Amino acid sequence: MKIRIETFEGIILSETNYGESSKILNVLTDKYGLIGIMSKGCRKMKSKLRGVSRKLIYGKFNVYYKEQGVSTLISIDIINSFSKTLMDLEKISYASYILDLTTQVVRQTDSKEVFSILRDTLIKLEEGLSPIILTNIIEIKLLDYLGVSPNIDSCSICGSNQNIVTHIHLIRIKIFVHNLHMMKYHNMAFCQQRKTYLLDIFQQHIVL
Repeated sequence: MKIRIETFEGIILSETNYGESSKILNVLTDKYGLIGIMSKGCRKMKSKLRGVSRKLIYGKFNVYYKEQGVSTLISIDIINSFSKTLMDLEKISYASYILDLTTQVVRQTDSKEVFSILRDTLIKLEEGLSPIILTNIIEIKLLDYLGVSPNIDSCSICGSNQNIVTHIHLIRIKIFVHNLHMMKYHNMAFCQQRKTYLLDIFQQHIVL
């Protein structure tokens, strides 16, 4: 089995203690998808890998890469440690959920796009955007990689596309719903209401 030194970007989704002093890191990478990386001796107090061998680290990984099996970590050059997220109980709760959700999705798809979706979501969470909105967006976005996607172009009950306006852009996401009409479906009545829901949070470079 060939072993070679590789460098790639990755985000640690989870960690598992291994032996007396090591960890196995589950890392979502931009190059190979989800892989396992052994961080040898990282639980020792004097280990150089101790501070970087944890969940929610985004960086450049230098590893002895194995195509089959677990690779071995050499070092990590941190790009973002998400320190603000770690200090906020609400943010870290949402971040943990997002990591767990992404783990389940990447086990069903080998698409490289999932990495950039996760990375951009975590960065925006670190910058202070609403955890609830970001979580809702990534949930909807990841549905595509499970073979399903929401219907946002028409009423899912009656099929009408009147008074429903949606706009999705790579840089900006906006959803408008105007004048929800009276509908009856199996004797269920929905009250007349007016609602405008605006999501306009990706003004710079995020792609979700």
